[in-house]
Amino acid sequence: MEACINLVFLDNFRKSSIILVFFKRKMVEKNQTSFECCPQNRRLEGFIGKTIRESVLHGVKYLVTPNLHYSERIYWIFAVAASFGYAIFLVLDLVDKYNQNPLILSFQSKETQVSQIAFPAITICNVNILKGDVIRNTVFDYRRRREEGLAKNITAGQLLDIDPEFRAMFTDILQFGQFCFQAKSFRRYMNEKIVDIKGYPDYVLQINDYIMSRDDTAYDGIYKFLDSYSDELGDLYKHATHNCQDMILKCMWEENELPCHKMFFEINTRHGRCCVFNMMPKYILGNLLENDTRKLEEESRLPNLAIEEWKQFNLSDMLLSEESTVQTSYPRRQKAGGKPFGLSLLLNPELDLYSACNTNDALGLKMVAHSPISFPSIMDMGMPIAPSSEVFVDIEPKITISNDDLSSVDIF
Repeated sequence: MEACINLVFLDNFRKSSIILVFFKRKMVEKNQTSFECCPQNRRLEGFIGKTIRESVLHGVKYLVTPNLHYSERIYWIFAVAASFGYAIFLVLDLVDKYNQNPLILSFQSKETQVSQIAFPAITICNVNILKGDVIRNTVFDYRRRREEGLAKNITAGQLLDIDPEFRAMFTDILQFGQFCFQAKSFRRYMNEKIVDIKGYPDYVLQINDYIMSRDDTAYDGIYKFLDSYSDELGDLYKHATHNCQDMILKCMWEENELPCHKMFFEINTRHGRCCVFNMMPKYILGNLLENDTRKLEEESRLPNLAIEEWKQFNLSDMLLSEESTVQTSYPRRQKAGGKPFGLSLLLNPELDLYSACNTNDALGLKMVAHSPISFPSIMDMGMPIAPSSEVFVDIEPKITISNDDLSSVDIF
């Protein structure tokens, strides 16, 4: 016995309904009685027909729906067949991609403690490359020596040979041009007039254009001086650029004030001389020789503990496991999340020393956070820090780890 349910809407009560439940008796052969609910014209019986009728796949049920015009049924047959064909094509394409690149990405189901992750390296650079007073003093002395030589009928070539100070000034100015033009600002690219912070013209560009325009044998092979006096150029770079001790006034790490000169060391980039925190020394990254002068210079600026621990650093130390008992100071790790446990700095952009030799047309500094075992991309990824401002930087680490099975995958 089955129940039939019909819904009847009354004319006088459009929003109401009455459910009438009744039983309809049907006589069958052999004097047996049976009850049929809502009789339908079912053309396909059995398990397959029932499955198709009740399938949630769109369009499949229309293949067996009664009272459909044959054109509609043909349309649904083609539509369903095309859908199944396209699905098979996508599956085969994924199988082919997996065979060519059998990698599976999954996300860790539990959180990683901040103390397990190496704190990123922080690189800070001044947008001003060379100090304005150094450029002005060098240019003024160069002009004075040049005028004194002309008064004595001494050519520039003779001065370069007999006057070491004039030769040093000449070489400095050439090097100034290389420093300034390796990372041009937008205004310099547009050939606009540029002055320094005190209104003096762009002396580096003026003298560089003058030297390069001279048709004088005295200036043939002038860049040989850059190679002959490479040690002096290193001293010039230190003297003419901003140093970390003057730019970074106070440092705080995990709520403790620490000496900045023990936390930051200087590196040379296309952005000029920059200050970096928590980065593997460049000579270890670059695998320099033991007697390389750059190696000796970096070691002189780093604590002995930092040198020893960075030499023993392993790539797996970037992310420690929960069971790890490694206790090292480098790379530094933040004990907990939040501002108090991070790095806080008081910076001085030294605006009064700005020259026309800038990487940007604005004033201030640039900062970039990067991996402790990679060089900073300050030109591409640097974040500006304006003078007289307080900047908060939120760092969200993203770590990709491969299992041991990846080593067996052929990359070709």
